[in-house]
Amino acid sequence: MRKSFLLLGAALLAVLALAGAGCGKTTGADVAKEIGKAKQAEVKDVCKYFPKELVEEAIGKPIVRAANDNGIYDACQYYTAYTQDFDHTPYGDHPGGPHIIVVLNDKDEAIDKADFEKDGYKFEKDPSFSWEHYLVTSPGSKTPFRVDLIVDNNSYFMIKSNHFAATDAEIVKIGKRLSEKMKNGN
Repeated sequence: MRKSFLLLGAALLAVLALAGAGCGKTTGADVAKEIGKAKQAEVKDVCKYFPKELVEEAIGKPIVRAANDNGIYDACQYYTAYTQDFDHTPYGDHPGGPHIIVVLNDKDEAIDKADFEKDGYKFEKDPSFSWEHYLVTSPGSKTPFRVDLIVDNNSYFMIKSNHFAATDAEIVKIGKRLSEKMKNGN
């Protein structure tokens, strides 16, 4: 994965250098922007970028299904259990189960952070993480329930548990493992 990203970056640099040769219009900022677009495209398929094996490795539990079941966001649900009749509604049963969700938010983390802090949420950093991040703790709680991994100024991965798929401590372990992947590419 890292080699393909480096090759993509090198090819992109070569194309931009040739396209701008002699005209003086291609800048370092232009090149950085194009590389940023390539990286953003790479991380949008969250299930592919963070394979279920990384989550299993972090928490020591099997993930029975990894999929973008909401179909709307750049996200992946990592199910610790899955049934066809998990969600009972008046309109019928729907499949699902307890899951860890990783969402790529196309928002400025600083703006979201400021909004949550107004409501009493705490955003802290842990020096053992390999990547820029925040551990998010809700008002009245002593442990973080969510981890945010910053991709750039306009996007971040949010990691949390739904239906008690993972403990707060396991969410932090998952965040650490995914931050290592982001830093090292593996």
